[in-house]
Amino acid sequence: MNVRHRVVCVSLLVATVALSPQAQDRPEGFHELLRTGDLAALTAALDERPALSTQRDAQGVPPVFWAAVYGHEPLVELLLARGADPRSSTPLGTVLDGAVAGGNPRIVRLLAARGADVNGGGQGSSPLLLAVRLGQLPVIDALLDAGASTAATDAAGNTALIMAASYGLEPVVRRLLTKGADVTVANVHGATPLDVARREEHDTIATLLEARGAVAGTPRVAPPGPYLGQTPPGTTPALFAPGFVSTERRELNAAFTPDRRTLFFARDRGPGVTAILMTASDGKRWTTPVTAPFSRDDAGDVDVFVTADGREVYFCSERTVPGGRRAEAGATPVTAARTADIWMATRTADGWSSPVWLGPSVNSSAADYYPTLTQAGTLYFSSNREGSLGQNDVYRARRVDGAWTAPENLGPPINTSGREFDPFIAPDESYLIFASERPGGLGRSDLYLSVHREDGSWAPPVNLGAPINSSASEYTPNVSPDGRYLFFTSGREGTDDLYWVDAAVIAKAQARGPK
Repeated sequence: MNVRHRVVCVSLLVATVALSPQAQDRPEGFHELLRTGDLAALTAALDERPALSTQRDAQGVPPVFWAAVYGHEPLVELLLARGADPRSSTPLGTVLDGAVAGGNPRIVRLLAARGADVNGGGQGSSPLLLAVRLGQLPVIDALLDAGASTAATDAAGNTALIMAASYGLEPVVRRLLTKGADVTVANVHGATPLDVARREEHDTIATLLEARGAVAGTPRVAPPGPYLGQTPPGTTPALFAPGFVSTERRELNAAFTPDRRTLFFARDRGPGVTAILMTASDGKRWTTPVTAPFSRDDAGDVDVFVTADGREVYFCSERTVPGGRRAEAGATPVTAARTADIWMATRTADGWSSPVWLGPSVNSSAADYYPTLTQAGTLYFSSNREGSLGQNDVYRARRVDGAWTAPENLGPPINTSGREFDPFIAPDESYLIFASERPGGLGRSDLYLSVHREDGSWAPPVNLGAPINSSASEYTPNVSPDGRYLFFTSGREGTDDLYWVDAAVIAKAQARGPK
């Protein structure tokens, strides 16, 4: 998946990508030493200023966490010897979570031997569940050897066995079974390991589980009716289609076609890889979600948007650009590029066309993602390209005579020195909803709304507030074609899932915000 989430099976990874946090009184380049693993330079820095070994950065994260994330065992050993606490918790998770994200089993074993709690993860999960979500068998082995419990669950009741069965990780399933993992435990949606293995057609794993006495429950279905037959929410967000769309995996960015008979959304297809799925109403029920015709299970596809006329879909993909690409005008074309770009597919009489790259006029050598369009065809998207005000900014490009104009940075007050991403533009361009990590929010990232003034400027953004935003991450806003519901992604229940809420919350935010 692209740079924003996909590196984010879990919110921990989202936070570690492209960040170099430093405390104001740290020497310049200190974080770079943690990233590169320069043991001699770090030793010299700690000799000169011993307090650096435990000093937390602007995000409240100690150096040992970053050393673990970057997988530098000698640096972790040095910092522990200089007083770093292996049991530290941070806003991004525990130090052991960082080691799991870094994928170095030796660091995991080292921290466990020094007293790190192998069952006490942050981010509403456990180190073992995090390792399974990332598909890291050596790390899983290290945690199990250190006493990690196979009974640990995330906030949605998922066990490591449920997740391993879902992702088709047969070696992990076998290892968990040898450790006594319970094959009968179901998550909050009622799904057991056997249920998810069958749903994902992992037949070998299903056979393994059945041999241990596993029994499947009743498969979840979506009844006929608008919006998958779900009970409409009020002004408090509700999980959308639990057990059918929102599952033990990570789901995000829901987009309905204008007739509301087809839903596209993204789901993890394996550790670190997403695809765009679709379900459609046949008048009797909604079909089982399958990969959309224009998507691939191995291409890192996400961020789907359907135009107001239903004739085009825009999405983000890491697939290789045909014929190479240019980072900027005049640059040498390169092949086999793998970064997040914006693509488009057209609806034809026979279905959906093959995806077409939007080209170098919109895409850059950086990560470009989350396209949404106005009814007039103006494209809004996110990018961390060179020249941005912060780590991610919101951009706009217009289509003139069939060609895209050069993207325009929306500038302040939309963009800041931090991360602004996932913009949803109203069809009439009257307002913008986007995700931001700016100070003053309720969680890791919050949803904000800004009104587009008659003079073309943007009003200062208003936080949509609770209960829309939570202490977790909220992102991927999208309003249904009839304007009745706001859909978004949230990690409030431990796993990023799709939520919906009455769009009246948008009007309320507009009313209380600056004009």
